[in-house]
Amino acid sequence: MPTFRLTRWDPQPSRDLAVTRAARWLEIATDVATNTARGRAPVRTGRLRRSIVALNLTGPIGRQSAGVLAAAPYALWVEIGTRYTNAQPYLRPALQAVLRLNRGIINLARRDRRGSDGGSAGPGTNSGGAA
Repeated sequence: MPTFRLTRWDPQPSRDLAVTRAARWLEIATDVATNTARGRAPVRTGRLRRSIVALNLTGPIGRQSAGVLAAAPYALWVEIGTRYTNAQPYLRPALQAVLRLNRGIINLARRDRRGSDGGSAGPGTNSGGAA
């Protein structure tokens, strides 16, 4: 009977996979926020909508960040309003869309985890019988 012996475990591949997944999630979240903001931005000339861009900022591994920028000079005043004009928020609803998406993904992961382990065993175990 063959015997396997683990003499050295390199956690780097697992870390690389987690970083890759996190980077992909950041890209998806940025796309959702950008498209939502563009869709909600009021249009008179189209300048505001065209000025909304995704920012993917690189950093050290595990420290990447991203954002959405509305570069039109009046973008803030459209978002928050002035004493003469009502607010027409487009960035805040975009952020809320990403937060809803994030909550949905977390809930799916929790549901999947409960389904695979019966809800009582620790992570990575399968107490539900046949796999």
